[in-house]
Amino acid sequence: MVLDVYENKVVWADISLKSQPRWNNVENNMSGMILMGKALTTMKKPNLYDLLMLNAKARGELCEAIEDADTVFSVDNGITPYDTDIIVSQYL
Repeated sequence: MVLDVYENKVVWADISLKSQPRWNNVENNMSGMILMGKALTTMKKPNLYDLLMLNAKARGELCEAIEDADTVFSVDNGITPYDTDIIVSQYL
């Protein structure tokens, strides 16, 4: 993740590699690191609300009452914004 202290936000910065990188320091790979950083921070990504709404619409249906729901996305019930491990593994 990238902590943007100017904009006061956290930017998810996941990069998947096909194999082990042949470098292990930023200094020797500064130009590549700068390009990756710019790509990750300027990419258009959905916010958490839009991501979860897309999943709800694609995988089921929205409920009016919490009691009728199999899965709950909320600030303080069910899956919360702080459950990043669940969100990353199941909803991205």
